[in-house]
Amino acid sequence: MLPFAAFVGSPTSVTVGSSGRFSYSFLATPVSSGKISLKSTKKLKIGSSKRFMKLASKSFLGPLDGRVKMKFKLSSKNRKALKRVKSLRFKVTVALGGRTFTTKVKLKAPA
Repeated sequence: MLPFAAFVGSPTSVTVGSSGRFSYSFLATPVSSGKISLKSTKKLKIGSSKRFMKLASKSFLGPLDGRVKMKFKLSSKNRKALKRVKSLRFKVTVALGGRTFTTKVKLKAPA
């Protein structure tokens, strides 16, 4: 069976908490290991330079029900940059068994 990842039922927008934490869920082949990474689709000023915002790549092992829930935390610099632009689109890349699956999600700054 080929590994797969599906974003059906995954959120298209996520609001970041005041502490910079948020979670993202998706479907993946049960008991398969993979990596997820998030990268902004546009450059923005972070600290003193203009660059893409990259969140840490994380490894995961798909649970038996196939529903993977990943938790992320923004650094203080990234949190300030997101607050300044209010919302930002990210490209979500999931790598499973040599295959990659992508989608986009909008991160919203805390109210």
